[in-house]
Amino acid sequence: VVLYKSSDTLINRFFGKQDAEIDMAYRGKYNMKAKMMAADKVFGVGIGNFSAWSWLKYASEVDEELPPGTPPHNLWFINLGELGYPGLLAFMLIWLRFFAIAVKNIFTSRKDPFLLTVSASCLGACLALHFQSMLQLGFRQSPQYFLMITISSIVVAVHHSNKHKSLESNGLALNN
Repeated sequence: VVLYKSSDTLINRFFGKQDAEIDMAYRGKYNMKAKMMAADKVFGVGIGNFSAWSWLKYASEVDEELPPGTPPHNLWFINLGELGYPGLLAFMLIWLRFFAIAVKNIFTSRKDPFLLTVSASCLGACLALHFQSMLQLGFRQSPQYFLMITISSIVVAVHHSNKHKSLESNGLALNN
């Protein structure tokens, strides 16, 4: 029923009136605001301040017709504008560490079918959410944010479970 009711919107969005090339060029203007913020301020405009600075300065500098306040539809560009290049580098390192742990979980959990399934599922879900956040404002929406926090917690729990098992098998005790 919901699909039927929204079919005209979906058809127009994906098959009809919306031109992806024009849409991406328009979204590029939001990304340009982020680049300008990072160029002007080494550490960005501050967490949560993208829209305010867009209103104050950057939207009109990019395009007079650009609605001020709208952040990029890409989490990396939002972080670039709000945290600058040093913050973006830190963000990248955090994600790289997280994905390294998630991939390592798959290898260290291969003897436990349940943990292997959980590890692979969490990695897949994290990748899907992350790629989606590069096209929409996913992590700024509370349900997706909390889902990602939950999945991340599971990844870390599996990591510590595997670490605990490894220490025990080597005759070492893990401080609890």
